[in-house]
Formats: sequence, C-alpha cells, structure tokens
Amino acid sequence: MFDTIVIRKQGIGYLIKTFNKVGEYITDSTGTVNIKVDSTKIYDISVFGLNGSGGEIYYPGNLKNGQVVNIEAIDQQIIKIGKQ
Repeated sequence: MFDTIVIRKQGIGYLIKTFNKVGEYITDSTGTVNIKVDSTKIYDISVFGLNGSGGEIYYPGNLKNGQVVNIEAIDQQIIKIGKQ
C-alpha cells in the first residue's frame, strides 16, 4: 500500500511547457516521503498509487523553506492537495 511520488521540473518550452522527471520516490509505511526542491523553479508533484492519482503544479514562491506539502488520497481519487 505504498504510493509513488513523481517530481517533474519545468524544462524548455514557451507555448507548450515541458516537465522533465527529476525523481521518483516511494512513500514509507506512514505514507510519507521527504523531498527537497528548489523553490525558485516550477515543479509538478504527482502521486500514483492504489488509492488514486493526481497532482499539482507549484510555481516559484509557492513553496517556502521547510514547508510541508500534504497530498491526501481517499476512495480512488485525490481529494485534497495542499500546503502547510
């Protein structure tokens, strides 16, 4: 019952943005994974697992040092993606 977290960072593109995969992480038994990102870049953080899939794009300034991103998966769909 572990989920996969995929991190993609914006690559080259103007009208159509590309997002290059920079990492893929498996959650631990508590459903947690610790990932460090550069808060000056655009990131697409996605979750794939038995409980559902989904994601969110974070723009420069959205994520601060030490900030936690909570992704909650219930009943085959992501119902909440937020920051604390």
